[in-house]
This record gives sequence, C-alpha cells and structure tokens, in this order.
Amino acid sequence: MWLDADEIITENLKTEILKILNSSQVKYDAYFIKRKSFFINKFINHCGWYPDYGLRLFKKSLKIRFDNSRVHEKAVFEGKTGKLNSEILHFTDLEFEHYVTKLNTYTTKSALDLFDKGKNSSVYDLIFRPVFTFIKMYFLKLGILDGYIGLVLCTLSGIHVFVKYSKLYYLTKNS
Repeated sequence: MWLDADEIITENLKTEILKILNSSQVKYDAYFIKRKSFFINKFINHCGWYPDYGLRLFKKSLKIRFDNSRVHEKAVFEGKTGKLNSEILHFTDLEFEHYVTKLNTYTTKSALDLFDKGKNSSVYDLIFRPVFTFIKMYFLKLGILDGYIGLVLCTLSGIHVFVKYSKLYYLTKNS
C-alpha cells in the first residue's frame, strides 16, 4: 500500500482491502484507489480533483516502478489492475499560506521536469494554458459546484500553470 504522510485510509477502504487480502481468489495484481482531497476548509468533490484515482495497492512481489516526476510521482505497472470503491482522504492544504508556499516549490519542480523533457514556453503557454486550466476545472469539471473554495482552487490552479510556464521560460532562456 502506497500512502503519503498527509493521507489516511477510511474505515470503508480498510474493510475493502482486508476483504481482498483474505480472499482465496484475488482477481488483480494491483488496484487503483480514488483519493478525496481536503483543500483549505472543505473536501473537494469536483474541479477534476475527485475522484482522483491512483495505483496504490499492489502485491509486494510485483515490479512496480515510479515515474521520475519531481512532483506528483505515479506508480506504474503493466498488468491486471482493478479499482476499489472506497477512498483515501488527502489533507493536502489546510491553510491558504501552505498552498502558496507549496505553489512556489511545485512550480519550480514542474518547470524543471518540462525542461528535462526538452519543452519550451511560449506566449501561448503563458496566456492560454492558465485560462484553459481555469475554464476546464471550474466549468467542465464542475468546480463551480464546490462553491467559493472551488473558485479559489480553480483560480490558483490557473496561476500555478502561469508560474510554471514562466519559470520554464526563464530556464530555457538562461540555458
């Protein structure tokens, strides 16, 4: 089970996992589990943040690898996978200031990941990507239904994209 320090397993998930482990016929080698994130003062139900499935439960004997992303690394496995119904609770940003501090660190790491892949930043990336991120999260992914905090999250996500591509621009310009 792969779990971050700011995540907890719900009782329902614990029961579901134990049922799988105690079963004589396990159908899958690894399982995707959805994650529900708490942002500043509430759990986010939309914005593209929920359900946030990730490969989290797998047999110890498997050759699971993690991608080389500096931020939001993912477990990678080629094989038979299933999905669980219960969820992990993710207490990502309990305070606004925490998110802003993390934004600076994460945008730097994300810009470095893009730079390592040979990506560049353009005027398009600075103008349209942040706007599209907001529109996608707030309207298409129904962030509007998360109320005020949904508006805050979607706006900050657009800013995150703008800062990331600004940093990428300076990385490529100075290399």
